[in-house]
Amino acid sequence: MDATAAREEATRSWLSFRTGSATSSSRSRATSVSENSLALVALIFAVSEMDAWSVVVNPRLSAREVDLIREHSGARRAFYTTEVSEAAR
Repeated sequence: MDATAAREEATRSWLSFRTGSATSSSRSRATSVSENSLALVALIFAVSEMDAWSVVVNPRLSAREVDLIREHSGARRAFYTTEVSEAAR
C-alpha cells in the first residue's frame, strides 16, 4: 500500500465511513454546514472521494433544524466552515 492509499485509509477509518457499495442506502453521509464557498466545494469533493454522500446544510438554520437534518440523514460526521461563515458558528 503506497503512502497516499495508507493516508486515505486512515482518514476513512477516522471518519467511520463505510465503503465499497454504490447503493445510496448503504453509503455513509457527512453534513457540511456552510455558506456557498470554495471550502464547501472542497468538502463536497473530499467526502465524495471517501465514497460517501455530502449533506449540505444552510448555516442560517437554527441549531435544532441543523440537528434534525443531521439525524434524519444519518450523517456520521458534521463539518462547520466557521472561517467562511459567521453563521456556521
